[in-house]
Order: sequence, then structure tokens, then C-alpha cells
Amino acid sequence: MWTGERQSTKMRIKYLEAALSQDIQYFDTDGRTSEVVFTINTDTVMVQDAISEKLGNFIHYMATFVSGFVVGFTAVWQLALVTLAVVPLIAVIGGIHTTALGKISGKSQEALSQAGHTVEQTVAQIRVVLSYVGESRALQAYSSALKVAQKLGYKSGFAKRMGLGRRHRMLRVRPSAGNPFHRRDLGAAYLHQRVGR
Repeated sequence: MWTGERQSTKMRIKYLEAALSQDIQYFDTDGRTSEVVFTINTDTVMVQDAISEKLGNFIHYMATFVSGFVVGFTAVWQLALVTLAVVPLIAVIGGIHTTALGKISGKSQEALSQAGHTVEQTVAQIRVVLSYVGESRALQAYSSALKVAQKLGYKSGFAKRMGLGRRHRMLRVRPSAGNPFHRRDLGAAYLHQRVGR
């Protein structure tokens, strides 16, 4: 956690230094202030999450996965072998799930950036907006950008539910091969391998 915080702080400082050392022409064409601020915040938070939380979770889940299969093979090796055959299908489903969520997340970030830019422009030019009675137009532009982000949030939730449902369905395929086993053995093997998913 501290490592992720340190790295993201260093990245924020370096990014801000690089943005401030640009010529003024950069901000006229390529970089709006809202984009620079939004990019600093979102990108460094993603890096911090990857270093601190996701790396720790990866190590935890891999250790649990391996230990679950070790215990599963010692308890009921036939059922563990059937489960091992399902692992590639679960990995493919996880890859599709991650790709879909990444695309939706990118579109959502873009919509939120657009909404932030609208607010920043409105606040920066509040006198002009008020003199031309443009409050309702600015509010409508902001609301439409947020509605896009909201719809993408719904899609993201649906994609998460579908991914988890498919993974759990693949985990349920395995007990159908366990008919000759005693119910207690099936329960023990399921519990050990469920922990090791």
C-alpha cells in the first residue's frame, strides 16, 4: 500500500512538471486544463491500485488456487482432475470478462472527462454564461454527459454479473461427474477447490 502511494505521488509530480514545462501552444491545441488534471488523477489512481491492491490480490488468489488444488488432489483426486479440465474455460471467460470491462471503463472515463470539462468551462466563464443566459444549456450538456456515464455503469454491472454467472456455471459442471463418490467427499472436494478457484 505504501509502495503504491509513493509511486503514484512520484508520478503525479513528474506528470505535472512535464505538463508545466510545455509551451503555451500545447494548451491551446492539445491539452485542456481539465484533461491534464483529470488524467493526473485517474491514471495515478489506476497505477496505485495496480501496485498496492491488485498485486496483493493476485498473490493471494494464486496461493489460494494452488493450495486448493493440492488439498483437492489429496482428498478426491478424480474430482480434482475433472475440475482441472474446467480451469482453461474459466480462464477464457475471465479474459473475455476483463476485456469487456476495460472497454466499458475507458468509455466511462471519457464521458466523465467530458462532463468535467463542461463544468470547468462553465465555471471559468461564468460571467459570459450568465450574460447570455446559458445556464440551462450548460446544465443540459453536463447532464447528457453524466447520462452516458450512467448507462455505461449499467453495462459494466451487467458485464460483471454475466462474467461471475458464467464462472459459477462452469464450477457447477464439475459435480455432475462425481456420481460414484460419497456425498461427503464431493462436499469436501468442492469446498477445497471452491476456495482455490
